[in-house]
Amino acid sequence: MTLKKIHLQIQDKSRDKTTGEVQTVNVSIDRDLKEENSKENESGLIIRPGGPKKEHNILLYIENLKAIVNGHVEYTVEGKPDEIKTLTIK
Repeated sequence: MTLKKIHLQIQDKSRDKTTGEVQTVNVSIDRDLKEENSKENESGLIIRPGGPKKEHNILLYIENLKAIVNGHVEYTVEGKPDEIKTLTIK
């Protein structure tokens, strides 16, 4: 499997330092994923046993910050590089 892109919408609550009011903060993450040693024109992070690792700690937002996280990860499977699949996060 090769991870291609990650798209996340994070909705969190934050307290204004001046007024103390709680406000909703919306953060968008939209980034291509690639291996550390890849060239500029190569994209994708190949996932295989013993291969490189890439962290994006979605559970940090959900469990520790109680944020609402939605989005998806785009990926391809070996042998079908032109067929992009989607894993939805809700």
